[in-house]
Amino acid sequence: MEVIQSQLRNQSQSQNRTKVKKERRRKRKKTKAQLFKSAKKKGKKVKGNNSKKVSKKGDSNLPSKSKKYSSKDLIVDGKVKQRRYYGKNGKAVLDIDYFHNPIKGVKFPHRHKITWDKKGNMIREKH
Repeated sequence: MEVIQSQLRNQSQSQNRTKVKKERRRKRKKTKAQLFKSAKKKGKKVKGNNSKKVSKKGDSNLPSKSKKYSSKDLIVDGKVKQRRYYGKNGKAVLDIDYFHNPIKGVKFPHRHKITWDKKGNMIREKH
């Protein structure tokens, strides 16, 4: 009888420790990398690490490099035309286009993955 009670007590204590560990995990702040990954997946601004560039005549491109784990919005006529995400090394990794010249069969918003060649040139995935 005492053995069973002891086992139940140990099991109860183990469950309590597991609950406490789960609560601690929930309360931890997300890292910059986690915030970046979540925002990129959802197509949202990177919380606390986003900036914008208002387009002027003849200057309608976002930079290929910026602050690591950040996003940057290109604003044209008061609307977000494009959002670019910058990865762990500060190089562009993804573009989301919200509008541009109409192309048959292209829906908005849409994504373009960005890769880099050996020479350091940015390669933006086509539609």
